[in-house]
Amino acid sequence: MKRLSIILLLLLFLGSCDKTPEKAFVYGQTQCADKWGYGANDAETITKLKIYFESKQIKVLSVSLSSTLGDLVVCQACICPTGRVFKVMVEESDIEKLMAEGFH
Repeated sequence: MKRLSIILLLLLFLGSCDKTPEKAFVYGQTQCADKWGYGANDAETITKLKIYFESKQIKVLSVSLSSTLGDLVVCQACICPTGRVFKVMVEESDIEKLMAEGFH
């Protein structure tokens, strides 16, 4: 029984050591100025974002696109916000690259 406990503790320790720190960042979608483009629906837009970041050697761990409620500005210019926000999770090593793309 003692041996089994030691083995289980060792497995837990080894399993927790190889995790890479990750962090989430946000970006407010614009009417038409996002570098990765736009899709016909959310899934297509997210796919375009992932492809764009792959080309920039940024590993996207997860991404979501959601609407925000609150202070929405009515504006149709290309750089105006849509009221939708991307939330992207990346590894710690990609944070600077993601911030250079306008995420915070």
